[in-house]
Amino acid sequence: MSFDVLFPISILGTSNVGKTSLILRYVDYTFESERKISFQVDFRTKDIEIEKKTIRLQIWDTAGLEEHQSQPTDALFRKGEAFILVFDLTNEKSLQELQDILAKIDDIAKVDPLIIFVGNKSDLPNQIESPEEHLKKIHKKDELNFFKTSAKTGDQVSEMFEFVAKGLYQIEKKKSEKKGENNNVIDLKPVEIKKGCC
Repeated sequence: MSFDVLFPISILGTSNVGKTSLILRYVDYTFESERKISFQVDFRTKDIEIEKKTIRLQIWDTAGLEEHQSQPTDALFRKGEAFILVFDLTNEKSLQELQDILAKIDDIAKVDPLIIFVGNKSDLPNQIESPEEHLKKIHKKDELNFFKTSAKTGDQVSEMFEFVAKGLYQIEKKKSEKKGENNNVIDLKPVEIKKGCC
């Protein structure tokens, strides 16, 4: 199937926060309670429609690689248009460790990317109190994009990914309008990263 616009999106976060589960829920409508960690970069795609254009989301799953030094992960940081930073709503440490990932994005990313924070496992009890307050401290921006999701039940998963897609689309649309290219199709090239273990 052809598409008009391609958006690469990277999902980052520490192990066991549900990064892969979120992708599988959104793309395949499935959930696996137990999944082995494979230390490699992989991606899945899904097409949605925005303003009568077919938008292809190229969703990169780092599968724990951000905890290790790796060229594939660094390439994602450099090329990234949007980053989804995931933490476990029942694990405060996973929230605190997002600060290091944010610092790496600031150091390596070549553009001012769209950042979305996702507290996953909203279906579980004993959740962190007021995660938004901690996120505001580490992400000192005027706007905080934050979703609470459950990869298990699917709650807010589609809404979150569609928010990212619409945000990226509007950013690129404004860029095109400034260049006087209103009538042209936005053309973004995919991130070229080889799959493989590290």
